[in-house]
Amino acid sequence: MVWDRWRNPDDDGLSLPAVRFDLAQYDAELARAHRERSWEWPGRAVARLLRGRLGEESGVLGRWDCGLDWAQFFPDTRDQVDLTFTSPPRHVVDEQWRASGEPVEHDQFLMRFPVDEEPAEGQVDRIVAGLRGSDPRQSAKVCGGYPARGRSATRSSTT
Repeated sequence: MVWDRWRNPDDDGLSLPAVRFDLAQYDAELARAHRERSWEWPGRAVARLLRGRLGEESGVLGRWDCGLDWAQFFPDTRDQVDLTFTSPPRHVVDEQWRASGEPVEHDQFLMRFPVDEEPAEGQVDRIVAGLRGSDPRQSAKVCGGYPARGRSATRSSTT
């Protein structure tokens, strides 16, 4: 494995030599980092676990005619996780669009959840319980769709 052609958009003069790694050692280290997550910031862990949980339990959002788009953590906002979902679910929208050849009305929603130092699993349990307990479209912000910010925008607010 070779890391080379370094670039830094803030420093055009950056000049670093290529770094070479034994491929087997490199792959082993990637596998270890994937298994052992002590390096993860809490928000990253919550986003990763939330994505996995909602992917495995599609009925959590499905009961509200919604489907997961993504759950993401951003390093510049370490105290929150963003969740986006679509209603109807994106796979339904895509199937209808392929069948009709016409854009399909749908909304994309955004919810933000605070993240703290509590174990990520407990935070995910609470988020998922809230999504099961009430229609998330009622408290989420419309952030896209077709027609974007259309019919649902009046019922939305930021969480």
